[in-house]
Amino acid sequence: MNGNLQYEFCNLQDLHGVDLEEFKYGGTNITAFRLVDPDGPDVRKVVRDWNVGLEPKNKKDVSPIYRAETALMYDAVHLFAKALHDLDTSQQIDIKPLSCDAVDFWPHGYSLINYMKVCPIKADDYDKLGAKSINLRIFENYTCIRTRETTKQSRGYRPRRREVEAIVEMRGLTGVIKFDHQGFRSDFVLDIIELSREGLKKIGTWNSTEGVNFTRTYGEAYTQIVEIIQNKTFVVTTILSAPYIMRKEASEKLTGNAQFEGYAVDLIHEISRVLGFNYTIRLAPDGRYGSLNRETKEWDGMMRDLLDQKADLAIADLTITYDREQVVDFTMPFMNLGISILYRKPIKQPPNLFSFLSPLSLDVWIYMATAYLGVSVLLFILAR
Repeated sequence: MNGNLQYEFCNLQDLHGVDLEEFKYGGTNITAFRLVDPDGPDVRKVVRDWNVGLEPKNKKDVSPIYRAETALMYDAVHLFAKALHDLDTSQQIDIKPLSCDAVDFWPHGYSLINYMKVCPIKADDYDKLGAKSINLRIFENYTCIRTRETTKQSRGYRPRRREVEAIVEMRGLTGVIKFDHQGFRSDFVLDIIELSREGLKKIGTWNSTEGVNFTRTYGEAYTQIVEIIQNKTFVVTTILSAPYIMRKEASEKLTGNAQFEGYAVDLIHEISRVLGFNYTIRLAPDGRYGSLNRETKEWDGMMRDLLDQKADLAIADLTITYDREQVVDFTMPFMNLGISILYRKPIKQPPNLFSFLSPLSLDVWIYMATAYLGVSVLLFILAR
């Protein structure tokens, strides 16, 4: 099928905030990535708290929370505040005024940045939690994973010191917030959403480690395809080829689909009845199946009608070739055509006393016997 061939790629992160009502029933395929899940528990909690804090007259629209920009800003401020609060519990943070024109910098800046990337754990706490634990909860909304232990043995009789580090992750509106040692966000998940008649539906996820993972079942995909093609009219291109497509002989002049009969006509009629679409049969102008001109790189016949979007699909005894498969999609063939070689089945002969002579011809056996006798006589003469 070659309808709906308009493809648009947009950098749109907030598709759930766009009015797509007029596209729901038009068969338009709209697929996008989503960073913020409006149905997520964390997002719902923030929206609920937002509504509690707003005045009644302002509780009309909280859609700005669903924007990726707003959610990222919320997570950034929340992560910064939590890191600053937790860092203050481990060391004294002095706040002193700084001038924008001066070259002085905040002395705790590097510590804060490193703390947001790597969370230190005390050795005593690490012993209590267990050295084999890889999912350690140390702060509210924080989870330390992938622990690493190093030991340093100094000279003399001083005891060994244990240093433990763990990469910090926090769950926010945009999912799990985790940074690597270089400060880049890692292991985040994007939802793959698609527009349907019921609205936007989640059909899969994407992450940097596993790639795309579609969660939509075959039944859901089939149902969506059926809904899209229902009550639509498709142009079917074909050629006259008995017994697949033939003109119907009648005393009066027939028009439209009524003038054709054959196996292919019955097949497309039954498919349209099951799926609920309409069709119009049109013959290819040149009456050819469709082949590629190597010089002009152009197609003719039914293939040309499909590529020029004059027809939506073709049905005929069309052979699947490599060139055709590069430009159009084929369904499962309804008839297989193969080339076979016929040969006569050999008749088993009764056993013969001299069947051991069959591997070689009679002349070869005579030559071998003559050579054997000649060599024997020559050796006898030489021995005498």
